[in-house]
Amino acid sequence: MLGTNNSSGGYTSLEMGISAQSNGYSYLQSVKAAGTSYGTLCLNPMAGFVGINYANDALVSFPLDINQSSYTSGIRLRNALYAVGVSWDFYCNQNLYFSWNAIDKSFISQNDGALISISDARVKRNVKLVSNV
Repeated sequence: MLGTNNSSGGYTSLEMGISAQSNGYSYLQSVKAAGTSYGTLCLNPMAGFVGINYANDALVSFPLDINQSSYTSGIRLRNALYAVGVSWDFYCNQNLYFSWNAIDKSFISQNDGALISISDARVKRNVKLVSNV
């Protein structure tokens, strides 16, 4: 821990730790005012880049550069406010998907870069199958 006290007294601190001795995870936690609120963690606030999943810093070329190293999983950004009915999500799982309230609405194809809208048959009426052409 950096700082005076991370549990009381209103002090600012930065905690670094592990969740368990084995099969756990490691973490960083910013504390704005100990005992009352967590804080904002600023990475490189003066300048510089942040690279995630890079072994060589020379390859990091954007302020936030995330290297997706798996074909079937990668970056995900979401605003998961399901309780108030407002949530969006975009994630990469071969294609780049765009979702609203936990339903995929469209995606960018990994094959040709085309933007594809996903039809939701649950809200359609008189849906009929089309024979093969």
